[in-house]
Amino acid sequence: MNEEVAKLPKEEADRILELPNSYLEKGIEIGREEGIQKERENLVQNMLKKGLSVERIVELSGLSEDIVIKIKENINSGI
Repeated sequence: MNEEVAKLPKEEADRILELPNSYLEKGIEIGREEGIQKERENLVQNMLKKGLSVERIVELSGLSEDIVIKIKENINSGI
C-alpha cells in the first residue's frame, strides 16, 4: 500500500497517511469522554449512598435530573 500511496500527489498522499492518526485521536477523545462520564456516575452513586437528595446532586454535579434519577434507579434495582 505504501508504494501505491507514494505514487499519488504529495497532498493526497499526506491526507491518506493522516487518516489512521485522526481515527486514533478520535478514539482517544471518545475514551476520555466515556471515562469522565463514568467517574461522574460513580460520584453520583456515592452521593446517593450518602443520602444526598437528587436536587442537591443535580446542583453539585451539573448532570441533569433525568440522569441522576436513572443512576438512582440502577442502584435500587441492583444494576
